[in-house]
Amino acid sequence: MLNLLCVVGLCIVSGFMLWDMRQDAERRATASARSLVQVLGRDINRSIATYDLSLRAIVDGVRLPAVINAEPETRNLILFDRAANAENFGHTLVLDRTGKLVISSKTLTPEPLSYADREYFQYHSAHTDSNLHISPPLMSRITGRWVLVISRRLSDPDGTFAGVVLGSIYLEYFRQLFAAIETDHSGTVTLYGSSGAIVMREPYDEQLIGQGVSATDSFQRMLQTRQGQFTGPAMTGGGTRTFTVTQVGELPLWLSIALTPDDIYAAWWQKALGGELITVGTVARRDCWSSNHGGS
Repeated sequence: MLNLLCVVGLCIVSGFMLWDMRQDAERRATASARSLVQVLGRDINRSIATYDLSLRAIVDGVRLPAVINAEPETRNLILFDRAANAENFGHTLVLDRTGKLVISSKTLTPEPLSYADREYFQYHSAHTDSNLHISPPLMSRITGRWVLVISRRLSDPDGTFAGVVLGSIYLEYFRQLFAAIETDHSGTVTLYGSSGAIVMREPYDEQLIGQGVSATDSFQRMLQTRQGQFTGPAMTGGGTRTFTVTQVGELPLWLSIALTPDDIYAAWWQKALGGELITVGTVARRDCWSSNHGGS
């Protein structure tokens, strides 16, 4: 009877330790994810805010006849600061009320391309607000590269639509930012637009860029969660994920790190298996000792 009680006690202690280790593994994984989305969110918000300052300056500049009527080289020097020409930023453009390109940060004689069919142009022509607008991911007609377009409305003094000022951010910037996170990080890091389009994810999969997930329950729940964690169905693929999410500043962008149970508990399973083997071995040795002692 004493041997049985010892075995039961050992199993209870072992089970309690394993449960506590499991809880600790979950706490560590979610705390790491929470810290990471906050760091990434601050970096992205800072970069977009810096670029937006350039767009605001251009909006103010094009209202001045002295600037618009200046020689192209002087005009561009006034309108486009160094932030607008940073490495991760593409072309900064000014479109007229018809969507025709009239001013470019990259050339003094831009080709008169039309952008009237672009989502951001149609948005500003239909809305009178002066807020920053962020497009879904799209392929640049100038560079052929994936970009995220941020834009502001140009208005005449009476409020009539007068065109659009826009800047493009290469999606490669987000890819490099996500890839630079610690190599032992688990889970999938994803940046979403408010329309539900995937802007970037790590591990990278180009086929998923621009894919819409707005109809998924987890995306709708994420929109209601400015910052937090929840468990729900995967937005792409199958299974359940533990999502750690945050809105990027006040922007219509959301970051998430999605963890599978394997991501969270992989190390715990190894420790649990090792612990169980030790417990079984201890019990077996005790039974063997008891048998030998009883037979002597």
